[in-house]
Amino acid sequence: MSSPNAEALSSTLNQIVNNIQERVILQSEHDSNAIALWTAGSYLMDQWPRFPKLLIVSPERECGKTTALQTIEPFVFKGLLASSITASALYRYIEKEKPTLLIDEADLSLKNNEELKAVINAGHSKRGANKIISVPTKSGDWEPKKMSLWGAQAIAGIGEFDDTLESRSIKIGLRRKGENENVTEIDDTYFDAQSTMRGWLASWSSNVAKQNLLIEPIMPGEIGNRRRDNWKPLFQIAQLAGEEWIKKGFAALEELELKRKSNTAVSQSNELLADLRHILSDYTGPEISSSELLKKLLRQNESEWDRANHGRAITSKWLLKQLRPYGITAHRRNQFNAYMLADLQDAFDRYLPPLP
Repeated sequence: MSSPNAEALSSTLNQIVNNIQERVILQSEHDSNAIALWTAGSYLMDQWPRFPKLLIVSPERECGKTTALQTIEPFVFKGLLASSITASALYRYIEKEKPTLLIDEADLSLKNNEELKAVINAGHSKRGANKIISVPTKSGDWEPKKMSLWGAQAIAGIGEFDDTLESRSIKIGLRRKGENENVTEIDDTYFDAQSTMRGWLASWSSNVAKQNLLIEPIMPGEIGNRRRDNWKPLFQIAQLAGEEWIKKGFAALEELELKRKSNTAVSQSNELLADLRHILSDYTGPEISSSELLKKLLRQNESEWDRANHGRAITSKWLLKQLRPYGITAHRRNQFNAYMLADLQDAFDRYLPPLP
């Protein structure tokens, strides 16, 4: 079921996607479609019992995570970009302003910060998004005060995040810009240039009939309840935008949730990629089996792949987890799994210095 403004909403979502794709190198077009749906959802999150985080992850530095947040900021509801934030500042600001917070450098700010992690994780469910603190009274006593943790959050960082946060998030994958890829720089006029679109989204959201957000969207049956909860608001936005965006929603969920696994690990990145480039330098053919690639790694002289897996030799499963953040997956064949050399070469070009 689409809304009376379906065509205009679809056009606005497409414009957001275009802005993203012009400025950020993502793992696929499906990432930008998911971001656009989430962006529109930030204006309506009070209508849902749960709303996901947007977790923007890069495998290494210089993949454009800050640029990604800057690109999204002009379109979300009351967006505010912050490079670091404390737990107490977070819930006080949410209580006061009800913003969409875009938190950069989250791999640093969340590290060993259990209080901040707890505040962010609690904001996934509207009913439980509360912080109870004690405040002094005029008489010198103390009384409890409830602070809201309910607010949309886009979080960007490098590498792996806690399972708890990832399970509450739509996870977006970044890639480093390739040699032949171009991006549009964000200048000082970019934010203000999107004011008309922000105004349209605000007006549109205030006129969305609540009953339209109560309609159960058609979603793939093979996803678990938590992922279904995360994607449900995005699918309801897609329904309001019409058939084209329903198809895009299905494709995004399939790519981000069913094809990519959220339990990726931080890689011994440059060392692994460098060794892979070395052992494949004289390899011919469009693909290599997972088992053959593993054997080649383990036969590397002076390497530590025989003890890099918590003191044990690496396995095919370990290798797959290390390569996923780079957008590299194993393809199933009749008797084995195989990696495409074109996928591996793309990662070498993006993340390793040129060979002398």
